[in-house]
Amino acid sequence: MLGYLDSLATIEDDRLQKRLLKELIHSYVVLEKRVDALLKNTLPETVAEEIKCENRSLRFISTPYAHSQGSFVTYDEKTRTLFTSDLFGSFSTQWDLFIQLEEACFICNDYKKCPNGKTYCPFPDMIQFHQDVMPCEKALRHAIRKIKGLDVDMIAPQHGSVLNRKRDIHFLADTLESLNGVGIDAIV
Repeated sequence: MLGYLDSLATIEDDRLQKRLLKELIHSYVVLEKRVDALLKNTLPETVAEEIKCENRSLRFISTPYAHSQGSFVTYDEKTRTLFTSDLFGSFSTQWDLFIQLEEACFICNDYKKCPNGKTYCPFPDMIQFHQDVMPCEKALRHAIRKIKGLDVDMIAPQHGSVLNRKRDIHFLADTLESLNGVGIDAIV
């Protein structure tokens, strides 16, 4: 999409450039209205009530457009594990099974220079993943707000490292909830 905007800037015909930009903005408005409609109960609050099997209960919670229209997360009430699909994910090639944040991570603003001297910080890859994969800020915020109400001890995303400390989970949820430049919002 950014390439599309760059190519628009090279068009010398002002009328053509304005028409194409107007079409892009119209597409964005249509997408926004569609997301608004979905978030206003077009999709059910839960995909299924839950599945119970002996002493285990799994809840399926709808997170529409937290990558795709039918996205959902799965909550295991017994272990308080949230299987988050694409939420909290990353496409990093440098990862550990678990992300364990250190005290300095909570106040760090420069992900290129780790105050703890580590050579790799997972935040830039996680942030870029959400900016690229999620369609817009509103859908990401809606999904994060829904899962913030759960008592979660562990987050297991489809892509990336597992989070298994409540403080880390809350910090990363807050970071993603306030993330700007997500999907279409990065270009309009």
